[in-house]
Amino acid sequence: MQRYIINGLLFALGCIPEHTFGQYIAELDLHIPGIYIGKTVIGLEESKLLVQGELTSVFLVSQSYVVDEEADLNFIIIEQSNREPANYNQLTLPSISTTINNKAGVEVDGSFSYTIIVHQQVLR
Repeated sequence: MQRYIINGLLFALGCIPEHTFGQYIAELDLHIPGIYIGKTVIGLEESKLLVQGELTSVFLVSQSYVVDEEADLNFIIIEQSNREPANYNQLTLPSISTTINNKAGVEVDGSFSYTIIVHQQVLR
């Protein structure tokens, strides 16, 4: 049930459904105290569960794309109540642009930051 609610929420936000992969991947190092600190890999048009705690779940949503080796990166962090899935908070991270295979980063007033590098996905 919870999976259907979060997928509905992501659809309502205009996001791409989970497990939809593009030809590029983004490696992020997120530092958002109290929500998520760590590294993750996500497709450019994907949603991903980062943390499932006892009270809340934290999702990362990517609404990003690449044109001519230039990546335009847009991410949303959603923290959702496990007991009341209709209750959630969202944080839209500052957008960033970078060329493929180059590291870029953003810091906001010392409160949170992220660094990223975008690679072409290797298909086997």
